[in-house]
Amino acid sequence: MNMISPIRSLQSKILFLFVSLLIAVLLLAMSTVLSQNYQHSRQQLEQRMATSAKVVRFKLVADADVLLRSLTTLAKDFSVKQLIASGEQDPDSLESALLNHKRRLKSDFALVLNADQQIIAGTTELSQQVVFDFDLTPFSDHDIRLMAFSDGYYLIKVAPVKYVESTNAANAWLVMGININHLIDQSLAELSGFNVSLLVSPSQPEFIASTLVLNDFQLLAQSGHIFGASMHEIDLAEHALVAGVFPLGFVNQTQLFVLLSTDKKKAFLSFNALIVQLMGIIVLSVIVAFLAAFFVSKGVTKPLRSLAKIAENIRLGNYVNDIPHSSTIEVESLSQALNTMQHSIQEREAQINQLAYFDTLTKLPNRNQFYSTLESRLHEHKKRAASLAILQLDLDRFKEVNDTLGHEFGDNLLKTLAQRLKTFVYPQVFLAHFTADEFGLILPDIDPLQLESILQQFEKLFSLAFVVDDIALDIDASVGVAVYPQDAENAAKLLQCSDIAMHTCKDKHVHYLCYQPSLNKHSLLRLSLMSELRAAILDNQLELFYQPKLDIEQQKIVSVECLVRWHHPEHGFIQPDEFIPLAEQSGHIRALTEWAIKTALAQHKSWLKQGIELQMAVNISAVDLIDLKLPALVAQLMSSHGLSPHSLKLEVTESAVMAEPDQALQALCMLNQMGIKLSIDDFGTGFSSMAQLKKMPLDELKIDKSFVLDLNNDEDDEVIVKSTVELAHNLGLSVVAEGVEDLLTLNKLKGFGCDIAQGYFIAKPMTAENFIAWWDPVRLQQLISHGALHD
Repeated sequence: MNMISPIRSLQSKILFLFVSLLIAVLLLAMSTVLSQNYQHSRQQLEQRMATSAKVVRFKLVADADVLLRSLTTLAKDFSVKQLIASGEQDPDSLESALLNHKRRLKSDFALVLNADQQIIAGTTELSQQVVFDFDLTPFSDHDIRLMAFSDGYYLIKVAPVKYVESTNAANAWLVMGININHLIDQSLAELSGFNVSLLVSPSQPEFIASTLVLNDFQLLAQSGHIFGASMHEIDLAEHALVAGVFPLGFVNQTQLFVLLSTDKKKAFLSFNALIVQLMGIIVLSVIVAFLAAFFVSKGVTKPLRSLAKIAENIRLGNYVNDIPHSSTIEVESLSQALNTMQHSIQEREAQINQLAYFDTLTKLPNRNQFYSTLESRLHEHKKRAASLAILQLDLDRFKEVNDTLGHEFGDNLLKTLAQRLKTFVYPQVFLAHFTADEFGLILPDIDPLQLESILQQFEKLFSLAFVVDDIALDIDASVGVAVYPQDAENAAKLLQCSDIAMHTCKDKHVHYLCYQPSLNKHSLLRLSLMSELRAAILDNQLELFYQPKLDIEQQKIVSVECLVRWHHPEHGFIQPDEFIPLAEQSGHIRALTEWAIKTALAQHKSWLKQGIELQMAVNISAVDLIDLKLPALVAQLMSSHGLSPHSLKLEVTESAVMAEPDQALQALCMLNQMGIKLSIDDFGTGFSSMAQLKKMPLDELKIDKSFVLDLNNDEDDEVIVKSTVELAHNLGLSVVAEGVEDLLTLNKLKGFGCDIAQGYFIAKPMTAENFIAWWDPVRLQQLISHGALHD
């Protein structure tokens, strides 16, 4: 049983769900409470700041009013007026009086200006530096107005001095100022409950004075923080401030603001305490919820674990007779469902086994069961060093039966065949139905010497007609046979061998055939040759051999058949019967045909220069024949070599002509119109009719060598050859006999009226060089006369 991760268990999920849900609810509640409390605390703080800003303004306005009233009273004092009037002549007395009044009013400086606002006396060195070139009237109101001096900012108040009170113009001005740092002090911070700072222009703040400690004041001044209308949180190096900005007065016609600030922790002290309390509540609630969820989940999951173990046993095939019941309705339902599932699985397993290893139509074991049985029996036979044979059969014309009588009839035929195959008598035979009309048999402990007789006995199963739905049918089968261990030593290879034998058997129209390595057209060597053939054409690995043809009547060589040979650099000489079919399968046959015709024509032209005039016969395949590009190719090659059409003859097999008769006829007609001679090769081995052949524009008929080789001993062959010669002559065709290997055969052919002979008696195929050495018309005539031509 697979171990289940504790994290993925139902108990863990219940615990997780309970605790997570509680935490989520508590966090949501905490978030809501904290958010509301924070907003409330912030609003209270903002209200406190607004009130404190009013207190600061009231305090500074009060200080300004005291100074203004004192200045106004002083400006109306007659003695002061006299001192001011004589101030330019007696400045010392004026400055002494100013100093006394400055001390009494607790100001930081006092100045007297003339009517032109030029300083005539003062209690400070500023009197030599400051120029009052602006309207002084606004400084005589009750608002807070500051001026910037070299040593800082001052709260300034002025009062006009009129020698005659009823006049409007001022004869002089009294000016007094208090350093703003003397007003913005710790007492003001304690009064307002905040640190107080004055600044100009919040967007680009310039601090004037502050009750902050020096370090915080410097950090705040360097922070470049832009202050808006709302409350701000400002992070400094070691702590954070909460600050608000409020309008206060003016500095040199510029708006003056007050910045109230306090430590953030102190500002939200009650809020932070609330967070700690809520966190404690959450932790306690989670612990309680976890314990409750643990006991609840344990009670739920314990019976489920028991059922899980039972389900695992069912998975392993260990079925349980009695599944325990439960008092919980849901768990009891699950127990009953599990019990029902167990019975259903048992039934389904039986059905699946039937479907997986048996054919639903014939009820026979299928290919899977056949393969499994074959492997086990091969294992047994290997231990005993015994032989085993498998038969793979495929019905002939089964598709025709289906198309003609219907698939239902075909299914019934397969059932009938299965019953008949069961009657085959052999010890421990194993019969299986593969697919459609294919069956397989395993014959254990086979004696290879008795295999032929066993196959003959098996063939008799098809000697009687099959009666299906009151219809009697003669059905044959193609049977492929493979034997262990001589053909293959494992199940897959053995089946491959029997399959190859079966399909070859079907191609050859025989009832059964035992596997031979030569039947394997799909060997690695053949696959390799298929890919190497094109390279062989380009790399001059191919060569034409030439076999002379004898005109029997004239006793002279009139033509040669051009035969392709392949000298493989690794595998040596490769028979044409091996690579020609590969060329047709791979599509390289067109390139091969073009090479053969081109090479033959080039050799013909070379021989013409040496005085040898022979017609060149080149074989073409069915693929070439149905390709309507062939006539154009031949015409182009004939033209490029400057040869007449009579120089070339094309030989095509009877089966190639019958493969696609309509297209073959079209191609042959085009070649015939070009003047190319055409010959039908291997006549007698195909299935063509005279009606079809007479439509073809043929010039020559070649009798297959299988009818000529034993002509002297086989009367049937003699009849076939003689009648074929007569038939061809009646159709206006000349006749070539292949396979002439002795003088007696040559003489018989001459007696039959055969036109041309070809075979080893005349000459074997030879290279162009050897042909030149062999060619001697006078000597050939003598050899023909003495019957020693083949020497």
